[in-house]
Amino acid sequence: MANQVNRQRSLCIAREDDAAKGTAVAASTGHFLTFESGILKGMADPVINEESAGVLEAGLETFANKEWSELTFKSIVKADWLGHVLTGLLGGVSSANSPGESACRDHDITVSQSVDAPAYTFFMLGTLTSEKATYGTFKRCTLECNADGVLTPEVEALAQAMESGSGTNSFATDNHFQGSHLTVKHGANTSDLAGANGVGFHSLSLTIERDVQPHFAFGSDEPNKFIAGSLRIRGTLQLLRTGLTYRDYFTDGTFQAFRFDFEDTATTIGSSTPTYSQLLFDLDKCQIIGHDITDAADDQDIETIEFQAMYDLDEGTPRMCYALIANTESTTAYTEPA
Repeated sequence: MANQVNRQRSLCIAREDDAAKGTAVAASTGHFLTFESGILKGMADPVINEESAGVLEAGLETFANKEWSELTFKSIVKADWLGHVLTGLLGGVSSANSPGESACRDHDITVSQSVDAPAYTFFMLGTLTSEKATYGTFKRCTLECNADGVLTPEVEALAQAMESGSGTNSFATDNHFQGSHLTVKHGANTSDLAGANGVGFHSLSLTIERDVQPHFAFGSDEPNKFIAGSLRIRGTLQLLRTGLTYRDYFTDGTFQAFRFDFEDTATTIGSSTPTYSQLLFDLDKCQIIGHDITDAADDQDIETIEFQAMYDLDEGTPRMCYALIANTESTTAYTEPA
């Protein structure tokens, strides 16, 4: 009997046609990614018949009336495939050549007000079995990075029931992001961020989450669609305490705009500016919802702040967030198939 180790599995994400969500696309149209841990697994919610039959034994039969699949993975972020996850969570993407460049692209990822989020075919290919799941809808991405570490995501998604899949692995060596690439800025408004100084935070966690609900209709035991509802973004930052600024933001209810800018200036992907590999998040209005400091005698004096992004009605263009990825993927890399 054949066996495999999990290292022999490979994961691929490929965007489906918006007009035909739930119809599989080929793995060759998407991106393969490496992962530290990950699984695409089938889920079910059987109904158990425990009616009385004149005996003490409980349980007569089960009915398989609902099945779906779940994808979870943790990895090192790469600049190519992350665009799928962020587009899937926020909903909107617009891509164009980076200024002065012909082979580098800026992918602007913004919030779409549609509850019909982009859908993806997920592939988990292996030597033992190869499977796929359609209508994949991203539910959560938690990005974490320490000053001396690399940027890693934990991702959750839902999809329709699993089925047999196929494809040929094709991995690209793309750029990662790490703590030494990150600059964190904040200010009273988004317009203040460009001129603000970077702050010496040393730990970041950022969670982007959609309230994704499967919808089951008559005639099938798998979801006929997924409704992507409310969007929430929250996170934590840590730094050596030098004053009362962040405690006062917390106790006074002071809003701040934040920018998290990963720019790898050691990796040139263009020639004009030059253009560097980049991942940027702007959160236009954040409420500090928690504040704590270390208290053990021999601890460094470190403060932890918790924040939640809010929808900023006062901006010229009201919004909650904006993301940018600069890489060498095509302008259609994260859009639906042509």
